[in-house]
Amino acid sequence: MWWVSGALMLAIEPTNAYVRFHARQAVRVFGVIWLAGVGCWGLSFVLVFLSPLGFRAAAILGQVTWVVGVLVWVLCLARAWAGQRWLVPWLGPRLRVDR
Repeated sequence: MWWVSGALMLAIEPTNAYVRFHARQAVRVFGVIWLAGVGCWGLSFVLVFLSPLGFRAAAILGQVTWVVGVLVWVLCLARAWAGQRWLVPWLGPRLRVDR
């Protein structure tokens, strides 16, 4: 539920800036990771008919994407639990913190 849970929290929490910060980050960061994973799996489905090596490479890349996503998710949960406003590198700094 990575990005969906962030969107849900944005919808039900109108005032708490801390919750909204982490929810916006979840929508952006995990939305990108989710799309990358789905793209890899879709590519592997297409490549299964064209190239066994391409299929294997895309499938492995999809698995690596999901594992990286889970690791980032655990790290974000730990930082949020500790009360830190930690920005995920590459995607997090683009968030507007003042909202």
